[in-house]
Amino acid sequence: MASLLKRLYNTLIRERLPRKIGVFNGVPVRQPRLLDRTDVQPDYEDALITAIRQCISEGDTVVVVGGGWGVGTVVAAENAGESGWVITFEASKEQTEHVRETIRINQVESRTDVEHAVVGPDIHVYGEVMGARQLSPGDLPECDVLVLDCEGAEMDILQHTQQVGKEIIVETHPMYDAPAEKVEELLTEGGFVVKSVRHEQSTYGELPVLTAVREESANS
Repeated sequence: MASLLKRLYNTLIRERLPRKIGVFNGVPVRQPRLLDRTDVQPDYEDALITAIRQCISEGDTVVVVGGGWGVGTVVAAENAGESGWVITFEASKEQTEHVRETIRINQVESRTDVEHAVVGPDIHVYGEVMGARQLSPGDLPECDVLVLDCEGAEMDILQHTQQVGKEIIVETHPMYDAPAEKVEELLTEGGFVVKSVRHEQSTYGELPVLTAVREESANS
């Protein structure tokens, strides 16, 4: 009976309810529905968020491709501080608005920007892309740290990393022909050395999250 009620709630009721504030890996986000029993997710995208927290420093300029619910953007902005800057590109119109709201809730508007844009190929986008600007990976702005969570588009983006000064964080997506091995090859070709691999749990299984540093920095 409990499983039947849960299915009925998820299929017939949940999407009609307003959203409430939840806490995802320490970041307040208006994502859970009103009657959801779970509104605190301490391990939300933990591998990716941990990498962001460890790699980004005060004053860094950060580019995020794939905004999701804005958690990574907020964490990046908090680490970059008042002297830093974070720009996020999100292909989904709906998720772009969610990222902007999360930024407002966490009061980091002064050092963030969000663009509704598809960077590289549109492989798998959660939501409507109508009206999104098409941006070539080679036209991404210069940055200290590049964060990629873009559902397979990382393969094209990683062929254009000359604008990245320090580090790249990339969540890999084997189900979209972007496994960790191919991603590491592209990072190496671009002059980066993988310094850590973390594993993200998802409905698709484990998604390796790679952190890579520019080779000259790794050897200094």
